Amino acid sequence: MASVTPYIFGVGTVTLTPEVGSVAILGVVQEMQIDRSLATKELRGSKQYPADMAGGAKKITGKIKFAQVNAQALSDLFIQGSTSITGGVTTVTETNQPLGTTPYFMLDASVLYGPNTHTFKLYRCVANKLGTPYKMEDYMIQDFEFEAIANASGQVSNFVF
Repeated sequence: MASVTPYIFGVGTVTLTPEVGSVAILGVVQEMQIDRSLATKELRGSKQYPADMAGGAKKITGKIKFAQVNAQALSDLFIQGSTSITGGVTTVTETNQPLGTTPYFMLDASVLYGPNTHTFKLYRCVANKLGTPYKMEDYMIQDFEFEAIANASGQVSNFVF
């Protein structure tokens, strides 16, 4: 008999570990979404429904919205620019890198609700979007999107309920 998954409430903590750079804990996470998809191919004949269906390529993508900016982490994870701190002010300078230059990172997330802890790990990810929306009379909630791929050992994800 399958076990019943406990309720999960809230967002928890998100830690990103770049292959090059420093570990980052995203601050004041507002939302996190992990999507898994499977491409399918249908075999159709003269009937309304497919005669068969087979699975193909799989994909894991994710989105995180957070409010506290760690400039060094964002540079390591997305921009890959030089970072300097002078008088408490952080400056990130982006340079034009050759095509194929890609920062990889591992994502660890943990949500604690009552006595239950839900954790998951994505072993190797690539950031593909960073949005910085500025709004009148509101906080800047950054959008960070990524896609998971297999690491050198073939591992993609690990979920614990």
